[in-house]
Order: sequence, then C-alpha cells, then structure tokens
Amino acid sequence: MFRYLTILLLLFVLAGCASATPVPPAPTPTVDRLAAPEMPATPQQADLGAEVYYQVCMACHGDYGQGLTDEWRVVWEEDGNCWQSRCHSFDHPPQGFSFPRTCCKAVMGDSTLSQFNNAQELYTYLVETMPWWNPGYLQDEQYWQLTAFLVRAHGGMPDDVELGPANASVFLLRPATPLPGDSRPIVLFISAILAITAATFFVQSRLR
Repeated sequence: MFRYLTILLLLFVLAGCASATPVPPAPTPTVDRLAAPEMPATPQQADLGAEVYYQVCMACHGDYGQGLTDEWRVVWEEDGNCWQSRCHSFDHPPQGFSFPRTCCKAVMGDSTLSQFNNAQELYTYLVETMPWWNPGYLQDEQYWQLTAFLVRAHGGMPDDVELGPANASVFLLRPATPLPGDSRPIVLFISAILAITAATFFVQSRLR
C-alpha cells in the first residue's frame, strides 16, 4: 500500500513540474520591410505613387519615410555605411554618386514636409531636385503619383482624387494658421470675477 502511495505521490510531483515548465511562445510572423507594396485590384494614383516610392525613394528615405536613419541603413544595406570608400563617398564608382550626411531626411510624420504649403510646391520640388542622383529622372506622371502618395500619407488628400496641375495648389501640406481669437470675453469674465470678489470682501468688512 505504501509503495502505491509513493508512486502516486511521485507522479503528482512530476505532473506539477511538467505544468510549471514554461511553454515557449509561438513565433510571430516577421514583416518583410523590403517587400514591394501590395497593389489593390484597381490602384489609384497614390497607390501607384507608393510603388514609385518603393522603387526610387525608399533606399534613402526609409521604408516608412523615417529617413536615412542608422537603423534603416542596417536593414537596407549589409554594413549600413553609406559613406564608406567606393560607395557614396567622394570617391564613389563612376556609375555611382555621393551625398552629404545631412541628406535623406524623413518625409512622413509630424512636421515633415512642412516647408511646402501645398501639393503643387511639393511636386515642383520633386521634379527639380529628386531623385538626388538624377533630378528629373522620372516621368511627369510618376512625379504626380509620388506627390499624391506623400500628400495622402500626410492626410491632405482623399483617396478618390486625381492630383494634377489644375488642383494641386488646393491640397495643403501646412496647416492653416488660425485667426487670432477675440480676447474681450475672457477679459470681461476675469474682470467680473474680480469685481464680485472685491464687492464680497467690502460687504464682509462692513458687517464686522
């Protein structure tokens, strides 16, 4: 009898140890940050602009517009050093190009692209200066697609709009400056509070 109790106790302890063993978490799927953007069945202008961004802009401006950060350079390149010799330094290969360390800023997120008032200004800047290695390299349609993609990413344009010369100046990238409010109601309210306080103090002093 004692032997059976010992075996049952041993099985109970083993079961408790087994249940206490931590179960390794299931592997979470990793996101391929270098994958091309998925296109809808009927891509709109801004969707096509996402593809242009992926093909031409992403290497320098990041997979989500964060700019050429240290973290992104490691993801994009094997060693993450864009300015090493024979890469994008002053002694770049004949078919390559160089750029300063201050280039390739963020293009998405708060306060980015705030130097442009509207989509027209952004389009003009892209045509005249981008891509860095060959400004004007893209077709005009691609520049409009890229502009639409960036403006939409900043919440400045509905999905069903086709951006172009006729309407680009309408879609703003910089928030409108609010008109100064009328401060007279606030001043009157504070004056009334002070007057009531003074009157109450005066009445209390007279009653004493």
